[in-house]
Parts: sequence; structure tokens; C-alpha cells
Amino acid sequence: MLLGFLALRMVLAKHRVNLQKKIGRSMKLRLLGKRLWLRA
Repeated sequence: MLLGFLALRMVLAKHRVNLQKKIGRSMKLRLLGKRLWLRA
């Protein structure tokens, strides 16, 4: 029971990190797009 709970927490933590990376990347791309669009 406890081991399963710890494993689940580890998986969720990894998933959260991946989500944050994806969100950060999309935010950077959006900012780059805005900058390029304003410059054009």
C-alpha cells in the first residue's frame, strides 16, 4: 500500500515536471511569435 502510494507520487511528480516544461516551451514560443509579429 505504502509503496504503491510512493510510486504514484513519484509518477505524478515526474508528470508535473513534464507538464511545466511543455507549458514553459509554449509560453516561450508564444512570446517569440508576438515579438516577430510586432517586428513585421
